[in-house]
Amino acid sequence: MTQLLSSLPGTGCMYYTEGHCMIKISADPSFHDKWLCTVLAKWETAFDAYLDQVECFEIDQDTVMKIWARRFESLKAEAECPHFEPGRLTVLSCVHLHFDLCRRKIPLCPGRCKRYTREK
Repeated sequence: MTQLLSSLPGTGCMYYTEGHCMIKISADPSFHDKWLCTVLAKWETAFDAYLDQVECFEIDQDTVMKIWARRFESLKAEAECPHFEPGRLTVLSCVHLHFDLCRRKIPLCPGRCKRYTREK
């Protein structure tokens, strides 16, 4: 018995990225915050706090960078995420990282829908 095709795949859609649908970000940028990589968000917060501390003191830029490099090494060692799978392309080196977003948090593409827009 043959099965009916329920939907066409979303490949070729401008909102499609490796099986996930990014349409909500273009419609509502607040979804970006919900889908941020938790490790990168933690690093960003730590860096912002570090810059606030550094501004209180008159430290030369080379020293600032050396101190941050040591702090960052300890942050990398503490990085924990339930979605982490090793990759090779980024500092975080996680296969789920898409810019600063975690693909595991982005909804799966249901296939071609009414918002399907061909890539240009």
